[in-house]
Parts: sequence; structure tokens; C-alpha cells
Amino acid sequence: MFHRIINKFSINLYAGYNGGLDGLELSGFGSMLKYNMIGTKISGFGNIVLGSGKGAQLAGYFNFTKEHFDGFQASGFANIVT
Repeated sequence: MFHRIINKFSINLYAGYNGGLDGLELSGFGSMLKYNMIGTKISGFGNIVLGSGKGAQLAGYFNFTKEHFDGFQASGFANIVT
């Protein structure tokens, strides 16, 4: 059920899994979106977007976007767009 929700604002203590983002998401460890992202994702370890992204992804270790990404990615190890 949660994979259908598109958030405007989300705070996840450890990790989060949602359908999409149109705003800001903050996660202590990581977060994953089934579809698209517009806005900013910040996490302590990693961000995963299985659709396309537009905005900023900031993570301690990695950022992954399956489709195209338009914006800024910063991480401690890897930024991947397939």
C-alpha cells in the first residue's frame, strides 16, 4: 500500500519506502522510491529511486537512480544513474 503514496514531506527514523516524492524526504539510514522523485532526498547511508529524478540527492554512501536524473547528487562513495 505504501508504494502508491507520493509524499510532499517525509521523515524516516531508519528507512522509508514510498511510491514517489514531490518535496523533501529525510532518512536516518536510507530511502527507496518505487517511481519518480521531484525535490530533495537526504539520508545517512543511501537513496534509491526506481524511476526518474529531478532535484537533489544527498547521502553518506550512495545515490542510485534507475532512469534519468536532472539535478545534483552528492555522496561519500557513489552516484549511479542507469
